[in-house]
Amino acid sequence: MKLVGLLVAACALTASAQTISFDNSCGTLNWHGSCSNFVPPVSCFCFNNWDSGTFVSETCHSCPREPGAADDVFISMAGVTLDYADPVRSLITTSAFTVRHNADASDFAFYGGPVLARGTFRHGTHTYAGTVTVPTGASAAFDIGYHEVESAMFVDPDSTVIVSGDLRNQASVLWRGDQTFYIDSSNSENFPGGYVRNRSGATFLAQGNGEIRGIIAAGHFLNAGLFHKNGGSGVTRIGVDFVNNGVVRVQTGTLELFGPALLNGAVTVDAGCVFAIASTAQLGNVAVGGDGEMQVPGAIDVVPNATATVRRLSGPGTRTGAGTLVVTDSYSLPPTFNGAGLTRIASGCAARIESDVVAYQGTVSNSGALSWLAGNIGMSAAATITNEADGVFACLSTGSLGGAAFSQGNFTNLGRFGKYDGGITQIDLPFVNQGVVEASAGDLYVTNFVQQSGRTILNGGTIGGRYAEYPMVLAGGRLEGSGQVRGYLNNQGGTIAPGQSPGMITVADVVGNAGYTQGENAALDIEIGGELPGSQYDRLTIEGTATLSGTLRVRLINSYAPEGLQFEVLHAASIIGEFSTLDIPENASVVYGPGSVFVEFSPPFCPADFNQDGGIDGGDVSDFFASWENGDASADVNLDGGVDGVDVSTFFAAWENGGC
Repeated sequence: MKLVGLLVAACALTASAQTISFDNSCGTLNWHGSCSNFVPPVSCFCFNNWDSGTFVSETCHSCPREPGAADDVFISMAGVTLDYADPVRSLITTSAFTVRHNADASDFAFYGGPVLARGTFRHGTHTYAGTVTVPTGASAAFDIGYHEVESAMFVDPDSTVIVSGDLRNQASVLWRGDQTFYIDSSNSENFPGGYVRNRSGATFLAQGNGEIRGIIAAGHFLNAGLFHKNGGSGVTRIGVDFVNNGVVRVQTGTLELFGPALLNGAVTVDAGCVFAIASTAQLGNVAVGGDGEMQVPGAIDVVPNATATVRRLSGPGTRTGAGTLVVTDSYSLPPTFNGAGLTRIASGCAARIESDVVAYQGTVSNSGALSWLAGNIGMSAAATITNEADGVFACLSTGSLGGAAFSQGNFTNLGRFGKYDGGITQIDLPFVNQGVVEASAGDLYVTNFVQQSGRTILNGGTIGGRYAEYPMVLAGGRLEGSGQVRGYLNNQGGTIAPGQSPGMITVADVVGNAGYTQGENAALDIEIGGELPGSQYDRLTIEGTATLSGTLRVRLINSYAPEGLQFEVLHAASIIGEFSTLDIPENASVVYGPGSVFVEFSPPFCPADFNQDGGIDGGDVSDFFASWENGDASADVNLDGGVDGVDVSTFFAAWENGGC
């Protein structure tokens, strides 16, 4: 039906046009240029095998004239080769056809059979209904015009393709070699050429390690179907403007984009393969999956209001843009973050920082496992790092977070932040904790630490300020474990709980600055389970002044029941004030010394010393009988729950013996 329509269209052209058919009247299947293209007496080509018109030359025999610019050509014979020819209005072929020089149709060309492409196709709309083959060693140019590929196109090894028109693949292109596939911007002001459009449902197969680029100026590759690298273990490079709204699959080797790119749709990278961004790629709503890796030695720019999801991503490039980047499996953080976008390390993702990173803008949100292995992290005022509630941020570096030149960013911990390696790690920016901070090794210096909720655990490491003017602030939550807090500890509304049943916390001196302030809404929790400080009962030691208020809570553990003993639960260079609220056992009291807070437990009850004045005399008798006659519970000296005659005999037996 399409061919019939084209024939009707050809017949409907202007009256001056003729429809000329190839008739092999000169005994050859070649369509050559006219003799007028040559200067006598040089021998000329007169193979003009046409069914109408005449041409007479002094040096050539008489034969039908060659079709001209106003004519329409119809070829039904098989095996015709188009060599040198002038442009025609339209061209229709129904059988195998070879273009060895140029096929130039100002209106349209329709190729119903297989085409062997060794020359140039230009002007008008060229429709390839049969297969197109660019054979080994040949060069084919799809020049100014529209080229509709409706069947398969085969680009054989060691051949050359140049597209400066608009090549539209609706079926499949098999690029089967390691050579260059050129897509060059059009040199026509009236035609926006230099396009390869891989339509929805179509396939472009890169089966070698070739390169797609321009000659003078790079063109455009628009993929709405499947771009598939499925051959060659090396690198296939694309240096034109590459826009993906379909599917890209890397099944072998590496596919590298070294020109501008816009990626939507999907990219699948098979195991052992690489999808590389060597220049700058804009990421829209794209999903990059598979067991292979996306590598960015260049830059990725996530466009506003878009979410790009990448399974495995590594640098060392740049992340820019205002959109959202989500990494789901593994991530090597790049050296530079710019743009106001969100970078989210998803739950289950293993991320790592292995060299210096600078965040000028945007937010990095970690819900996975982020290991800081090496390098420094610089952050400007417009940058934020949030370790989410399900995130783990493992500090295994002796670098700095913030630094003198980048001291205004913010770090918020909602999950677990741990210092797990020796040496000093320095955090020189506002650090807000609402999760768990664990100091398990080395020294964690935090210039501006505020705990709003959650826990800080001392488990073999130290935490606190490096400088005297920056205290560690507990606005809420708990500080627990055993170890050192460096500098000044300002407990505004949190709870200090030394040990993990039990232990000792020391607030250590830093350049002449050590101290502890406990506010009215704060608490000190002490557990007592024996007589040895640090191993059997808790102690808070201050290498400076302790200013006290708030609550002291004391709990007995391990069924321990002390009597007549004293425990130093707080030791300081000096003490100002007292705890305003006591939550302690019934037989305990609090005693303040110049640099100590003691919890004292009463000695065992002695019935003979009824008034507990330290002596056994008549005063004990009178005080006992006064209480006994009134039925006071204190007169229940035999502790049987009742005040009766047995208590009298019990009291006098003890009193007469002068002991308890």
